[in-house]
Amino acid sequence: MPPIPPYVLALDVGSTSIRARLYDSHAQLIERVGHEIRRSASTNGLEDPEQLRQMCETVISKTLKEAGPACSDIAGVGMACFVGNVVGVDAAGNAVTPLYTYAHSGSGTEVEQIKQIVDVDATHEATGAPLHTSYQAPRLLWIKNHQPEEFARAARWIDLGAYLYRRWFGASEVPSGYSVASWSGMLDRKSLEWYQPLIEAIGLDAATLPPLADYSDGLQGLAEPYRSDWGPLADVPFFLAVGDGAGANIGSGRCTQGTAVLTVGTTGAMRAV
Repeated sequence: MPPIPPYVLALDVGSTSIRARLYDSHAQLIERVGHEIRRSASTNGLEDPEQLRQMCETVISKTLKEAGPACSDIAGVGMACFVGNVVGVDAAGNAVTPLYTYAHSGSGTEVEQIKQIVDVDATHEATGAPLHTSYQAPRLLWIKNHQPEEFARAARWIDLGAYLYRRWFGASEVPSGYSVASWSGMLDRKSLEWYQPLIEAIGLDAATLPPLADYSDGLQGLAEPYRSDWGPLADVPFFLAVGDGAGANIGSGRCTQGTAVLTVGTTGAMRAV
């Protein structure tokens, strides 16, 4: 079947590769349109957010070039991103810390510290996540304990997707989507708000966390120079990032009860939606 417009540009930000592809209105991949950059995964759980931003911009630019006239039929941009990441930014949106990933595992002492403060079972029930070094509450407490100057410089603690969008749209505030926020281990899955007992346990100002929204609450109206460089995308919606694990299930068509998807990548997981 020939491609049927309109099209969606999909950006996949992974631990070992960043790629962009174009899909039609029936979710068919447009052959020979897209670009990928392979990279080495961090060995210490720290990444350079500016380097990641530049890679994302390169794959988008090259994909638009390959798409040619089809660019005029792009109706939206979606992003799947490796999750469990956080970066501290200043009031202007500039990174003042490295990007801490799920692989940053130094916060074991902080896990035990938090367990002495919160109701562990109630926290697990509320967030769906155990208290573990892969999640953000122990990590933020670790930064506070071990990198106090870095911690104090951060006006906001945001995920990589929000970091990218703040730059591309010149926005002072970008929400975290519920999908990505759930991987922080700090989202109350019933109220869809940040889980207050954890925020209090780590002594965090709730105002430093981003607002929360559904992935469909995207942004439109690129700022310069992106508006000029990515002309066909200037006013199309960019939807909030979703977790790559959820995206893998949806993309493979396994979203019903009783089915699961095995993902074999930098990390391995079997997931059901």
